Parts: sequence; structure tokens; C-alpha cells
Amino acid sequence: MQRSILIESTGRLDTVVNAGNKLRAWALVGSVLLGSLLSACSPGQEAGQPPQPQASNPGGISVSDPKDPATVDSCSLLPAQGAESVGLATQGRKSSSSFGDDDGNRCLWSSPDGAAGASLAVFADRTLQDYYGNSGQYVDFQKLTIAGHPAVRANEKDPMSDGMCSIFVASKPDQVVQAVSDLPDPRTADPCDLAKKTLESAVPSWPAAK
Repeated sequence: MQRSILIESTGRLDTVVNAGNKLRAWALVGSVLLGSLLSACSPGQEAGQPPQPQASNPGGISVSDPKDPATVDSCSLLPAQGAESVGLATQGRKSSSSFGDDDGNRCLWSSPDGAAGASLAVFADRTLQDYYGNSGQYVDFQKLTIAGHPAVRANEKDPMSDGMCSIFVASKPDQVVQAVSDLPDPRTADPCDLAKKTLESAVPSWPAAK
């Protein structure tokens, strides 16, 4: 493409030179070449138009169906029907975190006998990459997909001996929701199953991110 433009431009240059106007001829060649370079470097973009910004993807985490659960009360994160389906009471209650990093934004659902439970908390401005990059500090670490969202199982103690399991799901690229489950006797079941099922029941109900 550029070669044909050069040949055509050279022919025009010879004609103009023969007419005794070298300055205008070189200006013509420069104009044609500049136009062709702009067209080649920026397909579909008009000359002089600034590059369009690309959508950011914090931490390199892609979320195809982003949600924003931070816009609702934490005790609305798990619908009553979803809580009942995993063996928990339909109503949750606000609970202080033993991890001390959720500012009271945690809701706990207990089993009818009060022996087991699962809680949910939203963490804005946090990504799964924060956990991927520190995987060595966890005794129990596993990448998951929950309700179509990337997630990670990250525990500093063995859930099968500790009785507790923590799973983080990316609600959107720069936001995660933590589910923590607690079983009185982990020998009877894997605590991580309850945390995973709680998130599977919760994620579809969260509002879409704007």
C-alpha cells in the first residue's frame, strides 16, 4: 500500500518539478506519506483523534458477569431460600469478624441448632491477585470457579482439622466477597463445602455492577 502511494507520489513530483515548483511537490509527497502512516498506525481512528483509554482489569482478574454486592446490606447477600437450601436459618445477623478487617460488614447465618454457621463479608478495592501473590502463606490454597466467578480457597490452617474454611470470590475485578464456614466437628464433613455452597446460593442474587 505505501509503495504504490510512493510511486504515485513520485510521478506527481516529476510533473510538478517539470512545472518548476519543487517546494509544492515535496509538500505534496510529505502530505501523502503522513496520511498513509496515520491510516496504517490507527485503523478506524481519525487523524488527530487521541487514543481511546482501555478498560482496566485490576490484578489481571477477568469477571464476565460483574456484581456489586457492596450496594446492599450484608445480611441481604444470601437469600432466605438459598440459606435454607444449605441447611442454615433463613435470617442472618450482623457479626463482628474474628479477622478484624471487615469493619462490621459481616453477616452470619447459623444452622437451626446453632452448631454450624457461615458468614459473608464484602471487601472493596481488593482483588484475587492479593491472594494469588501470597499463596505460600496458606496451608490450604486452591483456585476455584463459583457461579461463573473466579474464586480462591485460602486458609492458613487445615480446614479438616480446624473446622473453619475461608473462600474468596471475585464479585468484580476490584472487589471480593469472603465466605467463612464453621463446623463443630470437621471429621463429619468438609467445612469448605458449606462455604462454597453458601456462595453458590448467594452470587446469583447480587446486583449487577454499573
